[in-house]
Amino acid sequence: FVERATTAGYVFPLAYLHFHGVSDPMGFLGGYFFTGSHDAAIDAVISGRAQIGAAKNTIYDRLRAENPLIDQKLEIIARSERVPSNGLCVRPDMATATKVHLRDVLLTLDQDDAGRAVLRAMGVQRFVRTSIKDYQPVFDLAREAGIAIAEYRYQNK
Repeated sequence: FVERATTAGYVFPLAYLHFHGVSDPMGFLGGYFFTGSHDAAIDAVISGRAQIGAAKNTIYDRLRAENPLIDQKLEIIARSERVPSNGLCVRPDMATATKVHLRDVLLTLDQDDAGRAVLRAMGVQRFVRTSIKDYQPVFDLAREAGIAIAEYRYQNK
């Protein structure tokens, strides 16, 4: 797994295992570990440190373009429904003007050369507006994985 805070690197594979009757991933897999990044999860499988791994498609596709051997060494066994790649949240008590300004700046970064340079440095094409509806597949996967999102208190350390 990547880490407990990722859909592609934890929630989806856990839901996949649960859907296929695996209620105890540790027992079924004989152990597991967290790599901390999607590219490290892919590398763990390629290097033989893991027999199976999970990673988001954008990282997989980038690594695959850089290293054609990935096609020979890895087989994709499952894909999730499309979900938002990354989300940006702000505190509810942030000043409304600050929220609006931040949103407007991010949503228009792709409209000029300087903004596009920032996006390229981040490895993204653009920011898009999302709603709670866009996250429904994540909620569905979490439920399938046995994760109660309202009670989930995991933090990256």
